[in-house]
Amino acid sequence: MGAMALATKGSDVSAPPRLTAVVTDLDGVLCDTETVLVSAINRFLAEESQEPLTYDEARTMTGFDNDSWWRGVGQFRPSLNTPLDEYTHRVDMIARTLFPTELVVADGAIELVAAIHQTGVPFALATSARAAWAGQRLEIMGISDAFDQVLTADDVSAHKPNPEIYLKATQALGVDPAETLAIEDSPSGIRAARDAGLYTIAIRTHWMRDVDQTYAHVIVDSLRDIDLDALLAGGD
Repeated sequence: MGAMALATKGSDVSAPPRLTAVVTDLDGVLCDTETVLVSAINRFLAEESQEPLTYDEARTMTGFDNDSWWRGVGQFRPSLNTPLDEYTHRVDMIARTLFPTELVVADGAIELVAAIHQTGVPFALATSARAAWAGQRLEIMGISDAFDQVLTADDVSAHKPNPEIYLKATQALGVDPAETLAIEDSPSGIRAARDAGLYTIAIRTHWMRDVDQTYAHVIVDSLRDIDLDALLAGGD
């Protein structure tokens, strides 16, 4: 893969430490889940005679867990009084019908996952999605068996930006967070990974346009910009 395009503002562009493991986010990094999720939410809102979320409204919630999306939708549509359980069930049912045909895999995602898997380094997924949602997306993408560990919203008591999921991921892999690469996109995910002590790369997707990602060590425009060989050999 090509050389990394380093961020120029606010990021630590010094050479990374020796990295011996990888933990990646799912939504927004390996696939564009947000577009499908917003479509599902807007179908739900139409059923409730509510105006659809705008692109800019949806962007403020990128990287949120399910409960936070529910709260965010409620803030933007204050006349909506649907309880969390009902909202979750209905949006889930709509989204599950959309994902098989509308999920867009990120450019370079399959190749990067395969390359990491082939290196044999410990490899985990750390996602704010619930297990059922994450499992469906991994199956659609054909990468269900690529990870040594998969941690979801169901495995933690505190969601991103809390670092719990990254601390649990590195613990499950039996690796030092300081020697682990994290791949993220949203500010909440970036903060969770870096506060857990991981060397963090942020992907600048269209959902992250004009969003501050500078808490990451490095920002790249595409997964194809990640020089995996250099990162896993760093410090040698």
